[in-house]
Amino acid sequence: MVPLESFVIPNPIMLRLEEMVEKNCCLVKVGCYKSIRIGVGEVVEIKNPRFTAFHGAWEIGAYNAAWRVIQNGKIVCGSSDPIDQIQELQVVLDGLKFGLFRAITPLSAFDFRIVFNNETTIDILCTFQNSDEIIHIFFPDGWVASYAYRVGWDIELGRKPWFDRTE
Repeated sequence: MVPLESFVIPNPIMLRLEEMVEKNCCLVKVGCYKSIRIGVGEVVEIKNPRFTAFHGAWEIGAYNAAWRVIQNGKIVCGSSDPIDQIQELQVVLDGLKFGLFRAITPLSAFDFRIVFNNETTIDILCTFQNSDEIIHIFFPDGWVASYAYRVGWDIELGRKPWFDRTE
């Protein structure tokens, strides 16, 4: 059994999350293997020699965990939806209004809920047994927080703010 204290969000990370409260969800994107990223705050344009991409100033994401979007008490879509192309999920997400970021709430040692102000949530659900990261948060100043249920929370400073990287 995973100890309760391992998934409670530590105070240093909670203080950083407070900076995001009441900021607009500027994008929700589905990526490779149905990964998800949720941008909060202003949209940031990233240019490098290979591509141009758009991200949120803060970004919450899950590479391998399952996810679902709930709006007004109903599941709207999720990573397990039977689709032929990822773009089908993106069309659904593009049609939703997520509103203002309110919180990230641990539901268990395996699952987290991202809460917005308009009866919309995104649940990040661990469905794998290895020690891979379940959720991560990129902060505008280069800090990165991540959670893996066998390890707990970690926060570290990247080389420079993530949206300034060109490699």
